Amino acid sequence: MKEEYKLYATCPLNTEELLLAEINNLGGTMGKIVPSGVSFNGDLEVVYKVSLLSRIAGKLFLELKEFELTDQKDIYNEAKAIEWDTHFNLEDTFATSAAVVKSRIKNSKYASLLVKDGIADYFTEKYGSRPNVDPKRPSVKVHLHVSKNSARLSLDLSGDSLHKRGYRKGNAQAALKENVAAALLYRAAWPEMAKENLNFVDPMCGSGTILIEAAFIATNTPAGYYRFYYGFQGWKSHNIDLWDEIFDDAESKIVEYSGVIRGFDIDSDAISQATENVREAGFSKLIHVEKSELSEFKVVESMTHKTGLICVNPPYGIRLGEVGELKKTYIELGELFLDLLPGWKLSVISGNEELSKVIPLKIDRKNVLFNGAIKCRVSHFSLDSDKVKTIAPLSSGGEAFKNRLIKRRKHLGKWARRQDISSYRVYDADLPDYNVAIDIYEDKWVTVAEYQAPKDIEDHIVAKRLNEILRVVPEVLDIEPERVFLKVRKRQKGVSQYSKSGNTKEFHIIKESGAMFYVNFKDYLDTGIFLDHRPIRKRINSESKDK
Repeated sequence: MKEEYKLYATCPLNTEELLLAEINNLGGTMGKIVPSGVSFNGDLEVVYKVSLLSRIAGKLFLELKEFELTDQKDIYNEAKAIEWDTHFNLEDTFATSAAVVKSRIKNSKYASLLVKDGIADYFTEKYGSRPNVDPKRPSVKVHLHVSKNSARLSLDLSGDSLHKRGYRKGNAQAALKENVAAALLYRAAWPEMAKENLNFVDPMCGSGTILIEAAFIATNTPAGYYRFYYGFQGWKSHNIDLWDEIFDDAESKIVEYSGVIRGFDIDSDAISQATENVREAGFSKLIHVEKSELSEFKVVESMTHKTGLICVNPPYGIRLGEVGELKKTYIELGELFLDLLPGWKLSVISGNEELSKVIPLKIDRKNVLFNGAIKCRVSHFSLDSDKVKTIAPLSSGGEAFKNRLIKRRKHLGKWARRQDISSYRVYDADLPDYNVAIDIYEDKWVTVAEYQAPKDIEDHIVAKRLNEILRVVPEVLDIEPERVFLKVRKRQKGVSQYSKSGNTKEFHIIKESGAMFYVNFKDYLDTGIFLDHRPIRKRINSESKDK
């Protein structure tokens, strides 16, 4: 019978759902989204498939032991108690690492040293000597994760992070990590488009990361195809025959792609780096890169046969004064490609929301990704003439409402971040004529509760104001219109206020003070949680801790 392991894969923030889908498709079971990753069960075959084929995963860990931490000596004792010679031999090498979060153990290096000492003393007591430490390419690497009073010892099966595809020479760093680029392409629906051999363009390609990920996906090339080192290769349970079988099977599924993949950049050094990376990744015949300014973009004949995807990570300005100049670039992105490549799709990732919003196209949808610690907005557009923004001016009352909402969002947003609150009321009938309550949930959903208007106000005036509210809210709060839910409040008695208005059973999860809550925006007038009851929830959470 195949041995099942408890596994945990990390991933960039906000890509957990993508990783879970990958793991499920690769045979993992009991998959569950956890902070910055996915926990799941799987045998050795699943370990190999996730390591080789996942485009989203970062690190892959196999859990050995989980324990409560009452004293720093527990780390040493628990590490020493594991039968390490079932995982590697005395003649092998090892290394240790540690991550510490909100714990009485403050020094991660010291915590790692305690694990190392426990392993070394296990071998010394049993064999009279200990294995050597190799911090760069050990036979086995052991990782300790400490969160508050809980600790977990695991084998690091990935070695280097799986986002490192293996084609880059030296230690060259990309502006966008490969697994973030893959997540961007998933969100842009590139896998589906690539199956139809549609085209791909990156007009600001830099070192070519997005181009190469697009080619990996289009040809079904395994993400780890060019990696020559994994953390499991020195592990005693490693089965080289099974690994070779899985690798060969994945290699046999690489397909031909007949579309066009082209990249451009104004920087000569970036183009040189992109050319080298494309060559090392084996895509010289598929990907074409050349030096060109955005304004000089030319449509080649091969782009006219089929539509495709334009995917770009433009600069988003760090230094003072850059943002104003960059607005022209973002405006040009929309105008230029609407004119040159009508019918195509455009996806733009940017770490600056202000810049994303100036693209002169109606947004189809948006996502949030994190490039390291930078929160990035991914905006998706259709390059169709009817998608150009044409907006009638707001009334004076509408402008006043918009300005009020901007100020409230700015003020309460700072307060919410300081308090680590993700769901709160941002507006509550501040202006009598715009008589609604607006609640934000996780910066992902918004409810607009319209209070019943007095009988002396004509219906068409009420409707006009409500239309302005529903137009302003998505823009100011940066929420897609389909994630704004309108509710009409009027006086109700008894249990009538809790009667169903729908039966979608569509639940979402919000987080608050370390707890998670289900909410439903469609089936009831209320969502399932009263935001102003936050203090009592916080008190219950505090008093039930460790019980």
